[in-house]
Amino acid sequence: MKYILDFDGVIFNTEALKRAMHDCGIAESSRSKDTFAELKKAFEAKGEVFDPLQFVYKDALSFIRAHKNECVIVSSFASINPDNNLGDGNQVRQKEYQEAKIAFSGMTELLGERHIHIVGLSKKDALAKLQIEYQKEGETFCFIDDRDVYINEAQSLGIPAFWMNRLATKRGTFGSVESFISREKHKHEIGSFDELHEAVKGYVDSIK
Repeated sequence: MKYILDFDGVIFNTEALKRAMHDCGIAESSRSKDTFAELKKAFEAKGEVFDPLQFVYKDALSFIRAHKNECVIVSSFASINPDNNLGDGNQVRQKEYQEAKIAFSGMTELLGERHIHIVGLSKKDALAKLQIEYQKEGETFCFIDDRDVYINEAQSLGIPAFWMNRLATKRGTFGSVESFISREKHKHEIGSFDELHEAVKGYVDSIK
């Protein structure tokens, strides 16, 4: 089984990063490829231990370490705020920031650069290329993301997609309006990588 993983919200805790940046006086609007060096410096200035892994979900790290030969990352550098995506210069800065964030998390070193795919507003082309590659190899594969738009892109290609809902405080609850809508639309919902095992097993059994 090959796993195509989103980064933010699936592997990386972006909310924890935003809180750390705020506490260190680093404006989110000023984020760049140098943000993580600035963050490290700010932590050290306060006499605090700086560990990049504090921003990586523990279940994601354990899963990827156990399945590193089966995992690839497809991550969008585009902002959820459309106004931030205007202008070529800003897009370059956002892409550099995303590359630096993934490297900062340790995922680039763990998986290798060729298994990291950073895209713009759409993941569809990257997903289609991986789909062709895996189908040629006879591999079973799936996609995991926390945003509805990308789940829809994967499903439009016929790729089995699992929606990661880390916003719910417990199973059976809704973390947001998007959570409620996505739960209604997608039967393959998971709350953690621990739940992914059972979800994938159920999917594999269904296609035998």
